[in-house]
Amino acid sequence: MAVDFARLTSSLNISKTQTSNNSLYQSILGLINGTRESFDSFTEIIKGVNDSIAKLIKRIANIESTGIIPETIFASLPATPFDGQLANISDGSTQVWGANETTGLGAFKTLLRWNGTNWTVVGI
Repeated sequence: MAVDFARLTSSLNISKTQTSNNSLYQSILGLINGTRESFDSFTEIIKGVNDSIAKLIKRIANIESTGIIPETIFASLPATPFDGQLANISDGSTQVWGANETTGLGAFKTLLRWNGTNWTVVGI
């Protein structure tokens, strides 16, 4: 990343004599490098978000085209589900409609819905 220090210093009203002051120059350089590092970190975060969104879109497209919510196990459910999210598990511990599923580790295939607090059975 090329930096035009002459333009930068003139926009900050810093004279040539001030620019020759090494500590001021180092401070400006540090700010620019810190900004670039922050930008690079932010870019990596955005890439991760984009990857997650792409996976979610693919999953939604699959559900829309097939009508099937992919089967998983309880332990693989998201740590932070959204209200109303559905999940199809193969290791349900209960088949009681409206019951909370808290552990998995059973033998029942169940359809669950996240109600904002718990995963609840909404289908068997």
